[in-house]
Amino acid sequence: MSVKVPKVLSFIENPERSLTFVNTFRALLEFGKLRQIDFNYTNCEKLDLCASVVLDVLAIRAKKQRSFRNLKLRFSGTFSGKPEIDIMLASSGMLKHLGVPANLPPELLERLRFCELRQGRASSPEVSSETELAASDLAEFFDQCLLAEGHRLKRTWKGNLIQLITEVLDNAEEHGSGNKIWYTIGYYNKFETESEGGECHIVIFNFGESIYDSLNRDDTSADLKKQISELAREHQRRGYFAVQVEDLGVLIPIWQEESLWTLYALQEGVSRFRNKPEGIDRGNGTVKMIEFFSELASGEPRMALLSGKTHILFDGRYKITPVNVGGETRKVIAFNDANDLNQRPDERYVRTLSNPFPGTLVSLRFQLKQSDLSNIKEKLDADSTDHRPE
Repeated sequence: MSVKVPKVLSFIENPERSLTFVNTFRALLEFGKLRQIDFNYTNCEKLDLCASVVLDVLAIRAKKQRSFRNLKLRFSGTFSGKPEIDIMLASSGMLKHLGVPANLPPELLERLRFCELRQGRASSPEVSSETELAASDLAEFFDQCLLAEGHRLKRTWKGNLIQLITEVLDNAEEHGSGNKIWYTIGYYNKFETESEGGECHIVIFNFGESIYDSLNRDDTSADLKKQISELAREHQRRGYFAVQVEDLGVLIPIWQEESLWTLYALQEGVSRFRNKPEGIDRGNGTVKMIEFFSELASGEPRMALLSGKTHILFDGRYKITPVNVGGETRKVIAFNDANDLNQRPDERYVRTLSNPFPGTLVSLRFQLKQSDLSNIKEKLDADSTDHRPE
């Protein structure tokens, strides 16, 4: 069977169509009699690592599951013919993960940096957690990307980055299903023109509960549920929750309560275990991690959070800022000009989708450019061979 990859396969630019494709592929894999799938990328003009790696993981998992039952499932792939897509496919994408041969020239490989696809799960407290090891790997990968532009993270800030990534992965474990498995991957392609720098992609995701599902558990703080429910009633009262009618009478959600719960979960001081002794308040680690990378990015960084039916886009237009909440100062990002969670967010940045993602995914895509990095003194050192502690 041949599967034609859509023109734009990206959870950042084209989440609705990409999710439809991915969910259709999942359904195909559940069809037990299917024995051969060929991925045809010839029509694909835009491929992001986020959607690409989710497709890869679904294929790899299906192949392993079939092998346990002594059933064959073979995959093959057809390149797109577009260099930027084929490089990703061969080095960090489907063709690599499924063992389809791809001979990349040495001069091209020298421009690439990788953090290989890694999966992890909750481990016993007696050993170093897999989340900490994966976070260290991603931070080291990012440091190598900076090194390609003549810089390194200062030791303190590298430690801060590891802590932020660990927090995001801990959340992925908490929301994960089954064995609470999560995945990480990183990819960097340095442009041919030296002065233009390169483009970095980092993806962290898990399959399982969405953020909304997690917040609706019985063990979630009653105080937190009350806060969000009151906010939802205010949005309902103001008529913010809405759908639009597309061709053929299809109803497309724009802003629904599930997405409000997800947005609220990103704010500082919000945790399922808020005011409960059995948990810690991890706050808005995902937003802080996105901020960390955004502050070092050049050009037009585009980053996204995808969880259940909620899609949130970060491109620097809206930032997290301190506001007064119930007499205390907290950092809030509401994605509207007033930075007010009582108001509806900009639908270009926060929206409800028709198709759900079966878990939570964070996708980061941004440019690193030496000339811009040289102006950032707080977090970066110029490259040095010994890189001694400060």
